[in-house]
This record gives sequence, C-alpha cells and structure tokens, in this order.
Amino acid sequence: MASEEKRVRSDRPKDGDYCCRLQYFVELISDAVNRGLKHILFKFGCVIGRYPAVVLVACCLFAACFVPGIVLYHKIEEVSKLTIPTDSHLIAGKEFVEKYFSAALTPDSVIFKADNVLEPSVLRDACCISCQLREIKGRENWLKMDFESLFDAPKMIPMPGPHKEYHR
Repeated sequence: MASEEKRVRSDRPKDGDYCCRLQYFVELISDAVNRGLKHILFKFGCVIGRYPAVVLVACCLFAACFVPGIVLYHKIEEVSKLTIPTDSHLIAGKEFVEKYFSAALTPDSVIFKADNVLEPSVLRDACCISCQLREIKGRENWLKMDFESLFDAPKMIPMPGPHKEYHR
C-alpha cells in the first residue's frame, strides 16, 4: 500500500539543468512535509480518540491561560488615561484644542469670513489646521500632536451662533 501512495517522479535531473533540479528538490521537500503532517495529525487523532476527557481538560486549561491575556491585549485605553507631564507645553495645547475645537466640529459646520479667504496662504493654513484636527480625531493621542504649528496658524476667533464662524 505504501508503494501505491508513492508518487512517481520523473528521472533525476541532469547536472546542467538548474530549473529541473530546483523543481525536483521542491518536490522532495513538499512530499516530506506532506508525509510528516499526515503522520502528526494521525497521531493527534489517535490521542483524541483514546483519551477524549484528557484532551477536553487540556483545551480548557489552554483557554483559561491564554484567552484573558488576548482579551486584555486588545483593550483600548481612553484618551483621559494618557499621562502628560505637568510641566509640558502639551497641556496648554490640549486645553486650547478642547476649548476652540469641540468633538462635534466637522468641516461642514465651519464658515470662514474674511476678505482674503481664497488666498493660497490662508487656504494652506486652514488645511493645516484641518489635517491636525483629523489627526487628533483619528489617533486621539495628545502626545504625538504638534501644537506648535497650531499656535503659529492664523488667529481664528470663534463667534457664537448655530455655525462656528471665524473672523480674522
């Protein structure tokens, strides 16, 4: 029966034919891995069939050891739990962003009113602020936020009303 299962291979490759030699060795390795996996899985099946209670207890112990660690690994920490050094300039930046840019701020709820709104420099500055706000919303990590460039941006003063209007 073992001879029936054996695959019939072509003759051994000649010395000068690199491609055939490589294919021959890949076939040898593939067959060895295939036979090894069949043997290992057969033995594993025999153990499960002979000792089902022991395998069930072993699976429960494995789950009890590793599942809590995996669950805790995927737990997401809140932004409020991040620690910022007390003497850091990031605290002032965080307070500035929380004061002037609420969580409900979207590009549709902002109206810019000024004579020079369409100038490239003003649009570039507005785009920088928008990109940094997206970074805050996306990663929610104050430690990696660049607040220095936020303070260098054109001064915007929030105005009351249904929309947040900004004047220079």
